[in-house]
Amino acid sequence: MADAGIDWAALVPELEKEYVRIGDLLAFARIKAGLANTPDAGNTQQFRPPSTPGDNPTEIRPDTFFGLSIADAIKKYLGMVRRPQRASEIARAIEQGGLLHSSTNWVNTVQATLSRQKGVIVKLPNGWGLAEWYPGRNFDKRRSQEE
Repeated sequence: MADAGIDWAALVPELEKEYVRIGDLLAFARIKAGLANTPDAGNTQQFRPPSTPGDNPTEIRPDTFFGLSIADAIKKYLGMVRRPQRASEIARAIEQGGLLHSSTNWVNTVQATLSRQKGVIVKLPNGWGLAEWYPGRNFDKRRSQEE
């Protein structure tokens, strides 16, 4: 079987993107079905694209969040890790990633910032996540009670 002129090097990143999208859909379906979304749940594994040397999108360098606001750094970090995180984990990561601050209680500062990001960042049972991960969900409790 001939390769028919396929550029395999260009195809790999595209396939990895699809791999992530399929994994996200599978995780969403597992949550909707009430199934655990863990690697040891049944015989399935969480989908994650295979890592390639030097191409780790979740690698936090000392300048990853340098010059960003706290809110922007939080959004960037959550987008990198692609799973809910506790406020303490977020605070530690963005500080290690170069976000400069003068807060005496850094975790409380991050917690307050998270709470103010309504519609963009949402509180979940296992931490904080991006609202875009949960399309069609209404996280505004007051609004859903009024309807």
